[in-house]
Amino acid sequence: MGTYYRARHPKLERLAAVKILPVDPRTDAELIEGFKKEAKAMARLSHSNIIGIYEFLETETALYLVMEFVEGDIFERLINARSFDLGEILAIITQVCSALNHAHENGVIHRDLRPGNTMLDQSGLVKVGDFGLARLMGEELFRRKMTETNLAMGTMDYVAPEQLEAGHPVDHRADIYSVGMMIYKLLTRVLPRGSFVVPSKLVPNLDPRIDDLVIRCLQRDPDNRFQHVTELWIEINRLLEPPPAVKKTGPAFNFRPR
Repeated sequence: MGTYYRARHPKLERLAAVKILPVDPRTDAELIEGFKKEAKAMARLSHSNIIGIYEFLETETALYLVMEFVEGDIFERLINARSFDLGEILAIITQVCSALNHAHENGVIHRDLRPGNTMLDQSGLVKVGDFGLARLMGEELFRRKMTETNLAMGTMDYVAPEQLEAGHPVDHRADIYSVGMMIYKLLTRVLPRGSFVVPSKLVPNLDPRIDDLVIRCLQRDPDNRFQHVTELWIEINRLLEPPPAVKKTGPAFNFRPR
């Protein structure tokens, strides 16, 4: 939903990413509403693992979202270019969990988390972006059809089953399902289908404890998944004991009692 451009602020000499959506107010009311919801969702969030927003602009023919420019690459391309060991993957997912925890605590459910909108910058920091399908909790649920364009983008591969069922409530646990899909893809370079093979059967010498973590994330019933990203983070830390020699690049994970 939109086209990205790399831009430079001429006076501040700062790079930015500009997302532009050409619109016609007479026919594109739904797209305009969705784009505005993305801007509102991102404006709620200020976190080192989430791409920041600078400005939102609206004209008669286009909408503009000016964001932090990230010098790096999306994980979709990185997965195809190199392999990640378990320690690296868990360090990456810890940062994703930190981003989601901040979003959820601020009333934002991503609903479209995937390697295609999660980046790794040049310093090793994970950045989550593209909140185009985000739901703002406490407001009316924004719904739009999954078009063939969405399918081509890979959105359907990572969304939770309840998102595909008409009338089914969707909450923050949908993002936990997407995290499980990402872990599986990072480990195996393939996506789990149907009654899938656990990662340790596909990756030689992989710690089999990761299987239970992935299986729990990918439960079809949200009640059988981790109920909060903090629970997932705790399990990840158990797998990291003793910690492997992985450079810590993300922020400390902040817990809040619930």
